[in-house]
Amino acid sequence: MKKHKKMWCLTLAAMFAVSGCSQSSAPADTQTSPAGTPSADAASQAAETQQEAGGGEKTVIRFENHGANKNELFAEAVQIFNEAQDEVYVDFQTNTQDWEASLWAALAVDDAPDIITHISQSKIPQYADAGHLMDLTSWNCASFILDEAKPAVSYNGGLYAVPVQTEIYGVFYNKDIFEKAGITEIPKTLSELEAVVEKLKPLEAEGIYPFSAQYRDAGQLAFYMTYGGSESLYKSVEEQGLTQEDVTSGAYSFENDRVKDIFRLYEIVKNNSQPRPEDTDYTTHNTLFAAGETAMLIMGDWTISQLRELSPDLNIGMFALPVSEDPEDAVFAEDYNLVLNVNAHTKYPEAVDTFLSFFCDYRKPTNEFFVKNALPSGLKGFEEVVTYDPSLEAPLAADKTAEFFTRILPNGFEPGESIQEFMLDPDMTADEAAALLQRSYTQHIENMQ
Repeated sequence: MKKHKKMWCLTLAAMFAVSGCSQSSAPADTQTSPAGTPSADAASQAAETQQEAGGGEKTVIRFENHGANKNELFAEAVQIFNEAQDEVYVDFQTNTQDWEASLWAALAVDDAPDIITHISQSKIPQYADAGHLMDLTSWNCASFILDEAKPAVSYNGGLYAVPVQTEIYGVFYNKDIFEKAGITEIPKTLSELEAVVEKLKPLEAEGIYPFSAQYRDAGQLAFYMTYGGSESLYKSVEEQGLTQEDVTSGAYSFENDRVKDIFRLYEIVKNNSQPRPEDTDYTTHNTLFAAGETAMLIMGDWTISQLRELSPDLNIGMFALPVSEDPEDAVFAEDYNLVLNVNAHTKYPEAVDTFLSFFCDYRKPTNEFFVKNALPSGLKGFEEVVTYDPSLEAPLAADKTAEFFTRILPNGFEPGESIQEFMLDPDMTADEAAALLQRSYTQHIENMQ
């Protein structure tokens, strides 16, 4: 894969949870409470399961996946590891509630998991400076990380994550629907996207809509801008005479033409999606696309596994998201966003390293995680066992990609709520939306001081 700005050398260093993990009976398939802690009944059942399965005392480590993404694949890899040896037991859990709040609560009482996922690069300073990140530089699992990927998971000289997956963001499109509508050219500008929509509109009589859209997940809505619009937004930083550090510190202005163009994109989607997107959630809008009820889905490659599960033979491709009238701004965004993070306070670092090394070794049966995931990784050897999904042909061949703009936004700043308000307000203009986003940004900076 060709890279822009050396994408494999991103500074997306993911973070790590902290915790005290007991060495009592190992839970198996523990249920997760809303607060992120196993219920007493689940722990009791898990203890009985381990005793039946193996007998002797094992070192128990906890692995918590934040969100449903890759849950089944992680669970399968953990099961393979647990059955392959008798010294370490990995208690795998999923927390789909307010996981970050529950994580900080667990950190406060020294009861966070040993391994977690999904802490984003923009939050690295907060966790690292608090002493909650394990430096993996001298760990065996680090030997499996591609040299060119290590800068992407590093911070202040430390190596703080295992880069499991490269996330690619763009527009999935149904090739069969495009052909049916007579669309022969992939759009690269907003005007060209509008022309594509006009060709798709007659299909609404058959129950096929141009876009899958959902307004309920503000974070996913924000990705149109902070992921798909990254190339244009980085240009806007330069045009304002700023550095990336200036954006982080609060000197950036969202009231610029590039941001307003991206709100024009939002408006195109808002006016040309399936009925009642305000009541549609992330999973449902993926399902609509998989069912052939929509022609386009603005999304990242992490959704491919769900799309294939729902519709294995779906004939789809991917193109870069148009965000302006300049075709050079339509660039695939790529970053390491799915990472494994280690608790700096784990009581069992050797056991954690044993699991991570097993997981990262493509010669081990856990390579099924990567085979089934079929997405680029920052680990060595997986291109030998992975056949990439055909929908990724275009982004994998791209000469230029952009880093996610989220990596330079202030820690904790979430633009999604302002964008969600725009999508729900039929009368709000792009100028008003940019001003609203600017106020949110300014207020966040003031609250940080």
